[in-house]
Amino acid sequence: MIAMRWQFLFILFLCLFTISEKTSAQKIKKEDYFFIDALVQKAGPMKGFGLQYIVDSITKECKTELQMTRAFYYWQTHFVAFDRRKKTQKTSKDDASSALMERKAASRGLALMFQAMCALKKIDCSLVAGTIRYRLKDIGQFDPEEVHYWNIVTINNTQYLIDVTLGIGSFHEKGKKIIPSYTDAWWLCNRKLFASSHFPKDPKQQLLEVPVSKKEFSQGPIVWPGAIVAGLIPSRSCKGNIKAKQGDSTNMLFNFAGMFHVRSVEMSMDDTSRIPLNYDFDEFGLSLKLEHPKAGKHKIAIYFNNSLSFVYVSEIRKNPALKK
Repeated sequence: MIAMRWQFLFILFLCLFTISEKTSAQKIKKEDYFFIDALVQKAGPMKGFGLQYIVDSITKECKTELQMTRAFYYWQTHFVAFDRRKKTQKTSKDDASSALMERKAASRGLALMFQAMCALKKIDCSLVAGTIRYRLKDIGQFDPEEVHYWNIVTINNTQYLIDVTLGIGSFHEKGKKIIPSYTDAWWLCNRKLFASSHFPKDPKQQLLEVPVSKKEFSQGPIVWPGAIVAGLIPSRSCKGNIKAKQGDSTNMLFNFAGMFHVRSVEMSMDDTSRIPLNYDFDEFGLSLKLEHPKAGKHKIAIYFNNSLSFVYVSEIRKNPALKK
């Protein structure tokens, strides 16, 4: 059951965070762009055609530059595949032209292609280089060799973050391939959540008043699309590596990122069956209690609305006082 103290409290927070979202630089209702998706899907892959023709075809019904970026994002995530070999093989080019010709690219080629599509419509778009975190071993670690690319677009003096590669799907734990699973979570993503998973070489490209430090970045949990859709940011007080004693519990807090959309919360340990979790919210955010019945090192996955949102590592000390 969902633990909610007072019905009026829910209404109050709903109003407050609606106001917060409206005053935010990124007040985007993504459902307003679904018609663009349908038009792009109808246009199809258009193999053999040049980029100018493709761009003109998928944007002919677009009225705004934001709609155009949505068209580019949807087209690339559906008709250009991710190929890590483009990143690792010295003989392979990973640029916009090869991405168009071969319909596959690594993150650099995908980001360059997105930038090229924007340029054809005179949309200000920059290429960003940095690193991302998606593996369990990334918790507590910073791997500068895990180079990844994404984009920043500037429209009406507002900057937005876009990662086409992760829109195609989620990286496999070993990082050699992407598990296809389209999501629009990385299109015009919340800046704080984006900074929890992406660390640019230039801290200014986080687009935050106070940039996240390398230490903060490496110590957080792994962020998955479910967190972005739900609109929840992990509290800095709860690191990605949870340490506790067997039989104890950990209080976890997630701050609101504008509007929040939570219908259910579940967790799984070591990829076993999910179990529901009770949760509550107050002026600080959404809170839940994570129990630790089993000693050892475990993978903890948190699901919001049936979608993987955060992954933690728990290191639980054995409690001799507990019976086996």
